[in-house]
Amino acid sequence: MFIQSLRADLPNMRWVPEDKFRVYAQAIRGLLTLEPDPERQLKYIDFIDIYSTLDDNEMREYTERYPQESTAMATLSERLRQEGHHQGEVDVIIRQLSKRFGKLSDSDVARVRSATPEELAIWAENLLDARSLEDVFTRH
Repeated sequence: MFIQSLRADLPNMRWVPEDKFRVYAQAIRGLLTLEPDPERQLKYIDFIDIYSTLDDNEMREYTERYPQESTAMATLSERLRQEGHHQGEVDVIIRQLSKRFGKLSDSDVARVRSATPEELAIWAENLLDARSLEDVFTRH
């Protein structure tokens, strides 16, 4: 719903230069309020950026004027980067386990997908000298 409204309104909005930061901040607030999905939020921030056309100097000034909105988007971006990194580790370990021990059962795949970063780190080390799949999951 947010994006349909944004697509319809943002390109047609006219503002005086003095209101540019306020309009941008309102668009960010609307995005954070109306769109619950963090991945979509990140996607839609690009759309807001395209139509607001803040240059680097203006973005720095915006960050100073609206630290709460800037912090919220930076936190969202960092969280998504961490989730992407974690997903990459999961994918690598699944591939390595499959190559070493053959096709994994659905429960083993689920186990790796639900692992904490700490578990993944231990399993990655265990994988180097494990003789069985169970050795990977139980040895420390």
